[in-house]
Amino acid sequence: MQGDSLSRCVVSTCVGSIHPDKIVLGDGRMFDIGDSTPSNVTEILYSYLSMASITMVTIPAEILYYEGDKAGVAARALEIRRG
Repeated sequence: MQGDSLSRCVVSTCVGSIHPDKIVLGDGRMFDIGDSTPSNVTEILYSYLSMASITMVTIPAEILYYEGDKAGVAARALEIRRG
């Protein structure tokens, strides 16, 4: 659950100063929440941050439309680890 706590901490810090354009759920899936994402979708994604076990089956298809490129995120994480 440490990841969930960290996610909530980071999001709450960002929301107070800037509007983030991405949100990452506890399982590592990233979603777009920028200006082009409807506010109801953004609210739903924020509500998922507090859920311990969110799965693809749980997330409605209309929300999955906003899922970002996980392959790009994984590649960037590998690049950072390599230094």
